[in-house]
Amino acid sequence: MAAHLPTLTLPGVFVPPLPARGPERVLFGTDSVTTAPYRTWIKHQQVRTLEELGLSDGDRDLVLRGNAVRIFHLDD
Repeated sequence: MAAHLPTLTLPGVFVPPLPARGPERVLFGTDSVTTAPYRTWIKHQQVRTLEELGLSDGDRDLVLRGNAVRIFHLDD
């Protein structure tokens, strides 16, 4: 018997946590160890999805960069 796995889409991944926690608590990440072209492509897809969801420039920056800078003290 095959296990049923839900089909995840990028909007399906981003929509639940954004209103529940806010963009200051959502962090872009990837466990991808694939080639640079794939990483570039998937980042483009995620940026586009956040734009389509109507996030402001500031909120998109938090999810894609700002939260990581704050959490990991990357600006030190």
